[in-house]
Amino acid sequence: MQKSNMLILMIILATTTTAVEIRQVLYNPLNSDNGGEAIELYNPDEQETNLDGWIIATGASDQDVTFPKNATIQPHSYFLIADEKWNTAKDNAEWREADYEETITLSNTDSGIALKNQNGSLIDAVGWGDATKIKPGLYSGKTAKQTKEGNSLIRTKRTGDNSADFEEQTSSFADGQTINIQVTVIETEEKINSAILLEDDSIEEGTQIKPTGKTKNLTIIADIRGTPNAYAEFAGKNYAFTKINSTIYKTTLQISPATQAGNHTITIFASMTTQTINFTYLPLKKFETNSKNIKINAFKGYATEASEPLLIKNTGNLPLTILVNSGDLKKNNSTISSKNLFLRQNKDLKKKISEQQITLQPDEEKEILLSIEIPEDAETGEYNSVIKLFSN
Repeated sequence: MQKSNMLILMIILATTTTAVEIRQVLYNPLNSDNGGEAIELYNPDEQETNLDGWIIATGASDQDVTFPKNATIQPHSYFLIADEKWNTAKDNAEWREADYEETITLSNTDSGIALKNQNGSLIDAVGWGDATKIKPGLYSGKTAKQTKEGNSLIRTKRTGDNSADFEEQTSSFADGQTINIQVTVIETEEKINSAILLEDDSIEEGTQIKPTGKTKNLTIIADIRGTPNAYAEFAGKNYAFTKINSTIYKTTLQISPATQAGNHTITIFASMTTQTINFTYLPLKKFETNSKNIKINAFKGYATEASEPLLIKNTGNLPLTILVNSGDLKKNNSTISSKNLFLRQNKDLKKKISEQQITLQPDEEKEILLSIEIPEDAETGEYNSVIKLFSN
């Protein structure tokens, strides 16, 4: 699944709160309802969330899923709950393993789920089908439309109304690539007996490195005999080894967040011998901005541009197309349409927010300027709205 990175920009100083949310529900899989159903959560917060004691209620049970002790969801990360036997029953063998498996009973028609914390407080809910046939508390606002077999309900917005927030899309629970470590040893007086990469961000066979959006350190430990000048070569740079004891050496190399996703090789040189370590650098879609708040002082009947540009940088390793949308600006019972909001990229002509697409290559940065046209009959005062940026 292509995972969106969402950033909320506040106009004036409006206050928002974030919480774990339901991002995807597959309740009617192609292969089998016994083992093929799944619920994916997302933590949009900057802090880790402890899921110990949390539950998921369904139409079949008020406590259909109970999260295990020590279950956590990291900041800006996903947590996959799947039916038992997920690994053998899931629709696509390439989908990732579940973070937690438990027997789940999800109805294919007129039902819903509710995520609750350890105190029983409702965190999020989504329902599908006829609301009159669904238990109270298993949906929010109007229910979403039912999906075709094999498709998921996937969150695209967060308004509190399931019919607006969830869309039917092709199910996807993406997994990383795997590759085995291969060793080449030349039998000479000086030789490399072994070399390992300590970091491995997956339990799958081979070595997978997960990007973080920042430069990441990779540590190599090698057993090298008969040489004082060993070094590792990666991405055109050499990294000298430090001797730990008579045969064990250590070095730390760095991998850029913009390094292309896929298979990579580290080569170790010791005198006349070499050895390679292969690993997979997993794909990452991520972007950052220099601000989460924008404040504009504007006059009636005029167009006003923000005083400072907003910088957007691709901190992942895949090309991004960033889409932009916004809600209307509101002040009590007064409204200024979102059609009055415009963005301008660099020196380009300004366009309505709904017409914007920002393309960024890995490590590329662009600046955009927000402007607003105030109607002459607008009431004075502070108006609030949000702009959402998300990668497709």
